[in-house]
Amino acid sequence: EGFRGIRLFESRKNMKKGQMPGVGDNILMFGAMLLIMLYLSTTLLLRFGIWGTAICQAMIFLIPVGYAWYMKADLIKLFSVKIPSVAHLLGGVCLWVGMFAAEQIVLTLLAEVFPAMVQTSSELNDSILQAGFLPAFFVVSICPALAEEAAFRGFLFGSLNVKYKPWIAIVVSALAFGLYHMNLLQFFGGAMMGVAIGYACYKSRSIFVGVLMHFINNGLSVVLNFNQELLAKIPILGNESYKLSDYFIFAAVTIIFVLAGIIFLKIPNRRHKEN
Repeated sequence: EGFRGIRLFESRKNMKKGQMPGVGDNILMFGAMLLIMLYLSTTLLLRFGIWGTAICQAMIFLIPVGYAWYMKADLIKLFSVKIPSVAHLLGGVCLWVGMFAAEQIVLTLLAEVFPAMVQTSSELNDSILQAGFLPAFFVVSICPALAEEAAFRGFLFGSLNVKYKPWIAIVVSALAFGLYHMNLLQFFGGAMMGVAIGYACYKSRSIFVGVLMHFINNGLSVVLNFNQELLAKIPILGNESYKLSDYFIFAAVTIIFVLAGIIFLKIPNRRHKEN
């Protein structure tokens, strides 16, 4: 598309209402977010503590929303701002459980091959969690669920889904979501969960299902970090390595809950039909 695909270079008064972002718009937005994560996230964290991370998340939210407003995009359509049904919310939760179990298999095997990545990830988490439970829960669970979903399952997925097949939009947004974390283990974990969240948003036609899945995923991490005794009650989640039987359990949970999630997400939303 060249420069024609970047609406930021056009005057807003010349914009057509209801247009959708192009490939150039997405590349520019994603590049801006990577620059923030590379050059500002650590600086803000060191200067303002955990609230520096909140500032960073606010910027991640404002970039896609502000860009979409500037180009007069249809915000409701682009960001899929629709009320989901209870069945779709349940489907999203089931899909998250299944993908979370699948992540344990993949990430545990990768951790054995790349142990240094586990240490790096732990150090980053520790620097945030030292602030206390409530600030950490707000910054790690609520802020990313809103900001990152607006960027990846809103702006990126919403615009790609208009021009390309749904599976392309799901995969591309998931890979971008994984790259955004800039950590090998988190890339695979983010990409896997990104596929599940993207599929849930596509089937439900609501970004709020993705927000719920993202919130649960990050919220569980915070809760477990501040309540280590919970891991003792669920030994399979607290193990640094797994036995063959554990992998079979995770595989069974993955299959059962992914299928359940797909079934729930296929139930039509009457509210959307009426609209």
